[in-house]
Order: sequence, then C-alpha cells, then structure tokens
Amino acid sequence: MRIPILLAMMVLSSGAAAASFDCAKAATLVEHAICADRKLSDLDDQLAAAYRNVLAAASDANAIRARQREWLANERNKCRDSTCIQDAYAKRLAELFVRNRRSIAELFEDAARTLPARMRIPVYVPVSLQSLAADADGLCAVADSGPGNFSINVFVRENEDGNAEPPCGEGPAFVAEIHGERQPMPDMSYRAEKVALRNGSPGWFLEVSCGGSCAPATLYWQAANASYFLQMKFASTTPVEMQRKEMLDAANSLVLVPREAVRGDR
Repeated sequence: MRIPILLAMMVLSSGAAAASFDCAKAATLVEHAICADRKLSDLDDQLAAAYRNVLAAASDANAIRARQREWLANERNKCRDSTCIQDAYAKRLAELFVRNRRSIAELFEDAARTLPARMRIPVYVPVSLQSLAADADGLCAVADSGPGNFSINVFVRENEDGNAEPPCGEGPAFVAEIHGERQPMPDMSYRAEKVALRNGSPGWFLEVSCGGSCAPATLYWQAANASYFLQMKFASTTPVEMQRKEMLDAANSLVLVPREAVRGDR
C-alpha cells in the first residue's frame, strides 16, 4: 500500500533533510515525506526560490499567491507517495519557469551585448534555464571573449547583512555557463553519454561529478562552424535523468543573438 510508505517516512523525518519550511513543525504526511527525502527536499528548496523570484517580479502578486495555495491544496498535498510529490514539484517548477522565461533570455542577451562586435562565431544564449531560479533572488551575468571564443557566466549574488552587492563574478556563486569556440568539439566518447539536440546536432552529456568538490553537469555539442558547451550547477542528489533533461531543454532553447546587437567594442 502507498499510504504506509509515507507513514514510514514520517517516522524517519526528524531532521533527516532540510527544506524551505521548518521540518520540526511539519504537520502533514507530505511535509514529513519531504523532510525525510533529500531529493524531495532539494525540489522544495528549488521551488521556493523560483516562487520568490516570480513573486518579486510579478505585477499580479495576489494571483501568484492564490495559484500557489491552490497547487499546495489540490495537487501537492493530495499525493500519497514520493513519485507523485516529485511529479507535482516538476510540474509546478515548469509553470513558474514559463513566467520567468523572458527575464532569463534578457539576462543572457544583456551580457552578450558586451561582447566584441566582430565575433567570429555565432553567439547563442539559452532562454530555458530553471537553475537560474535556485537558491537566491539576485542574478547577474558576465561575458568574456578571446580569439575565436566567448563565454557567458551566470552567478547568484551572495549579498548578506545589507552590504552593497559585489561586482558580478567577485564572490557570487556560479550557476551556469555557455561557451562557444571555433575549435571542434573534443572527443568525449570515452567518458560521456552520447545525446542529440533537437536539430540533430551530436552532443555528449556529463552528469555532476563530486570528489573533493563537485564539478557541474556539462553538455557539449557540435554545430556547423563552431562547438559549444553548457555547464549547469545541480545538487549532487539531483537524478541524472533530471540533469540530462534540463541540459537538453536549455540547449534546445538556444536563440541567436543578432550581430547588430553585439556591440561591446563600438
């Protein structure tokens, strides 16, 4: 039976995992299940951050709050097993992401506009990147370039105690990077999983790898005249299939930044 699974998780949930709420005050079967399961707890943290971001930018904040209450009552809290809870969170994260989609594109595009105007390779940026909503409200992006390559890095600002925000890239936490270069994609066949983008471009996927520290998930792919890679920060407990899906979703959402919009050296 499914209900006993959650009841068993209640017994194990005394501080087993952190969540966006106080686990000591968990009152429902679902809340106890979240506190007992690290994967569910990570999803809860991600959703809480995404919800804060959308709420802060919304002109219809009351409607956003009402939809969140409706989701809690009619979707998440009706679950009776961890699979249902995970699915409920995935759907709600996707819903919140759609509302934040344009601001993600603008974040990358604004950074891309600081690149030299005569870039030798096409500059693509993703508009689908759920991890941008993780763990903080303030985001920033910086672009860099060299002969035949470019990089755009996104960070979460770490601004504590009301101090002035540090310059982007000085102190903030890394979230994601898009990199392009004229050199061919390196041979990854010996250590990565082969994948394909929606347009048929071949690619290779590497999941999060942790040793002394954790290396971000990476997706490499080859285009007609350049190779690219995308890196994204995930919790080490994030399922590999979720990492792969989000990476491919991001790569499949790429949009070309028009050359006339890249004007950093003018």
